[in-house]
Amino acid sequence: MLTLHGASASPFVRKVLLALEFKQLPFTQLPVTPFAPPANWAELSPLGKIPVLVDGDLVLPDSSVICRYLEDAHPAPALYPATPAARALACWYEEFGDTALVEAVAPFFAERIVQARLLGNPANEARLAAVAASELPKALAYVERIVPVEGFMFGSALTLADLALASPLLICELVGVPLVAARYPRTLAWFARVKATPLFTARAAIEAKEIAAMLG
Repeated sequence: MLTLHGASASPFVRKVLLALEFKQLPFTQLPVTPFAPPANWAELSPLGKIPVLVDGDLVLPDSSVICRYLEDAHPAPALYPATPAARALACWYEEFGDTALVEAVAPFFAERIVQARLLGNPANEARLAAVAASELPKALAYVERIVPVEGFMFGSALTLADLALASPLLICELVGVPLVAARYPRTLAWFARVKATPLFTARAAIEAKEIAAMLG
């Protein structure tokens, strides 16, 4: 049985959860958070990050490594495009989603959910205003350029690229970050198509219950 260590609110954990559910693999999730890791976390995750996947004696930190392993170990249904060039491009889009896009939206979750809702501290809205004026528009401008007018990132089927780019954007909805339709029409249309898939609809329902329980 596969065991995934990590809380669903993390976009990296969410990406792996979607990959597991896409491939219909049975797994157990242990909701580890950076605030309260288990005693052996340094052994499981030398970088101290989530998620970590355990498959028997195999321990894999890093969401990208995990997704690649799942694809190699369970190739059907395919989560990556068919050609080497398209697979490489999908990995790049994943890297962009994991870095620039996550970095542009994570502060909103940190301030409005973790600080304000969980810890009872005032959200640093000045910090968020700075992010909204700089990092967020840069990241979204690139997404707007690369998303397709129709379908998904590599045609009619979801791939890892869709999972990696959509996972951080779900944070925007959760914490009330508006994506202006006039500025990002292709992004919003593509995002709506992704969210409407059974895979994302089911994941959203699960996470809605988890967030409601977390916030009380």
